Amino acid sequence: MNKCLFITTLILTTVSQFSFGQLSFNHSAGGGVYFTPTSTDGCILYSPRLNVVEFADEGTISIGTHLAGFIYYESQVGGAYAYDLPIMLEVNFGHAATPYTYSDFGGFAGVGYSMSEMNSGWYESRGPVFNAGLRGNIAGIPVGIRAAYTKNTLPEFGDMFSVSFFYSFGDF
Repeated sequence: MNKCLFITTLILTTVSQFSFGQLSFNHSAGGGVYFTPTSTDGCILYSPRLNVVEFADEGTISIGTHLAGFIYYESQVGGAYAYDLPIMLEVNFGHAATPYTYSDFGGFAGVGYSMSEMNSGWYESRGPVFNAGLRGNIAGIPVGIRAAYTKNTLPEFGDMFSVSFFYSFGDF
């Protein structure tokens, strides 16, 4: 009984150091390049996220996505498309971690699950995705870079890697 009470007290004390009461929203947009064994595709990117846990002054845990897509013309097949739909759990720190942080530098790292098609379905990907990125205020412009790796669980296709650049919306 004492052991259970001690563990409960320890958990409640630890949890009370975090702020669960205030959800916040951040988003960014940009462009990226996706590399697969069969193609290299450029995409536009929109990254909304909901910060669900705030810790310290400039740190959050968030749930979000980095939606990527593009429709283009390819001479061999005509109209073509590409998309990436990841669901991410990320840790954010510093610049743009919350809508009201004012650090000039920050970053994020996360894990999730992604579903993708590139080159009009000639390449498909389903599986865990790992990403990390840096955010900063360069000449007064809130920008960032993100790298992601998707471990493909579909045996007939290889893994996917992407690099993207983005603008963070907000008053940083």
